[in-house]
Amino acid sequence: MSEAHSPQRQLEVKQLLLLRQLRERQAMVAFQRSEEALREALATRDGHALSVQQLQDRRAELAQDVVTKHASNLGRLSDYVSATYADLDDQLERMEDAWLSADEACESAQARRDEAREAWLRASGRQETAQAVPLAISVVKV
Repeated sequence: MSEAHSPQRQLEVKQLLLLRQLRERQAMVAFQRSEEALREALATRDGHALSVQQLQDRRAELAQDVVTKHASNLGRLSDYVSATYADLDDQLERMEDAWLSADEACESAQARRDEAREAWLRASGRQETAQAVPLAISVVKV
């Protein structure tokens, strides 16, 4: 019996195939998780962008109300209007910072996703190669 067909060699080949399949599955799961993390990061970033837009709209609406609806009462309302502007500006600044941080998190998540995809493709290629080797040996021996 040739060494390629010995029971010990066949067991080693089966174990190698199982190991490669396991590594490929693990890499695929890691890739799927990284894609989900990227989707979550994108959703967070988009939520912050929407909040920034809403705050900008509220500030513009206040400015419009001050010169139209409340122009005649501006003397009495000036402290209130100033405090409201200050509050909106503070909220806007914090939300813009959060938006920028979320954008950086998206870039990091995308890089991790790309790395996980490459690892999965490498593991998949190795697994396919490991499957092809025993087939090639059996074809050569026939």
